This record gives sequence, C-alpha cells and structure tokens, in this order.
Amino acid sequence: MSVRWLLLALTLGCAHATRSGLEPEREAMAGSSEPGETQRHASARAYRHYLDALLAKNGDDFATAAAELRQALLYDPESPHLHTVLADILLKQGQFAQAEEELHIALSLDPRHAPARLVSARIAAARGKLPEAREHLLAAIEGQPDDGEAYAELVRLLLGSGQPAEAEAVAERLGTRLLEAQKRSGADSDALVTADRLREQGASLWVEIGRWWLQHDADDAAGHAFARARSASPSDPEALAAEAAWL
Repeated sequence: MSVRWLLLALTLGCAHATRSGLEPEREAMAGSSEPGETQRHASARAYRHYLDALLAKNGDDFATAAAELRQALLYDPESPHLHTVLADILLKQGQFAQAEEELHIALSLDPRHAPARLVSARIAAARGKLPEAREHLLAAIEGQPDDGEAYAELVRLLLGSGQPAEAEAVAERLGTRLLEAQKRSGADSDALVTADRLREQGASLWVEIGRWWLQHDADDAAGHAFARARSASPSDPEALAAEAAWL
C-alpha cells in the first residue's frame, strides 16, 4: 500500500471519528454500500494499531504488522477485515495454518466477506484445490461485485485449467456490472469512479483471454477477445498493444 493511500486512510478514519464523537472504547463503523461488503472502520484504539500495521506491512516488517493487528483485534475481535488482513500477513510469513485459522474466523463472522474469500481462494489454488478456489472466488464476486480482483483471479484460474468459455463468461459478468455502473454514473459520482475502474479491469480480462487464445492457435477467438478489450476501454494502452501485436 502506498504512503498516499495510508494518509488517505488516516484522514478518513479521523474524519469518521470526529463525526461520530468516538470514545476509545466505542466502535465507529461505516455503513456498507453493497450487500456483504464488510464494514471497514474499527474502534479508535483498534484503528490506531491497524494503521501502524499497514505502515509496517508497507515496509515489509511483517512481524510488527502481525503484532499490531493482534493488538487491534483485542479491541475489535469481531472484525472480519482485521482477521483477513492478519491472515494475509501470516501468509507472507509462511504461517499457513495460522492464516487459515484467521480466515475461518473471518468467514464465520461474515460468510460474504469478499477479501477473506479471495485470500482463501489463493490458498486453495496454491494447494491445487481448484474447485474450492473457484467456489471462494465466486463467493467473493457475490460479496463485492464491483471489485475486479476476484474476477481477474477467477479468469486466470479458469484459463489455467483450460476453460476459456467459462473465463469469457466471467468477463461478460464483469461487463454487465460495468453497464449497471454506467447507468448510475450520471447521478452518482461513486458509480462514475466504479465504472472507470471496471472499464479498465474488463479490458485487462479480455486481453488475458485473447492472449490465451493466441497461445492455443485460435486466431479468430483471439481477435474477438481483443476487440472486446478495445470496446471496453478504447484508449487502454494494453488492449491497443495486444490487438496491434495480433494484427
């Protein structure tokens, strides 16, 4: 995470605390805009440790990051987000069993928590449990349908297992989400930002699919995928470069 994003997180957290008139012992939780989107803000004391953990993580000091997150969890033990971030840190330390325990807690608190599903999918995929990984990724998409990361990982998983038609269906699903965001963008600035992000992510997915088809000597299918990438984001440099190379 960049320093810019950390400063932004600190600013938002302080602003939220000011609006809510927090006491250190009380929770300051932000509302969810999507079903299953877990609330991110924690109590004032937990949030301080959370930010310290992010700073340590940004400096590759994973031991300190894990310690700070455990301190945060003393104040907010029912935060799926904190458990998931701790799991991610533990994975970077090679502590798979402890990471899975934290993910189990996170999902017991919120089965639709998309980040926990995403990290669980990565563990399953690393262990060759592709059906389990696919299930987690589909759940991540359901829980946070405007986040393209789960779509991208599912497309790669499907392409890696030789299922291009299924990968294209996932890209189509993201495209449908893009259209919905575009319809809302005229009156909703958040939807406009979402649409811009999904447009870039959709183009990237179609580029990956097109390159897979090229590797398998399916020029027509590759051309179709590259055209879809250009259609999603006409000025995307990756999409333009990929289609130019194909031509």
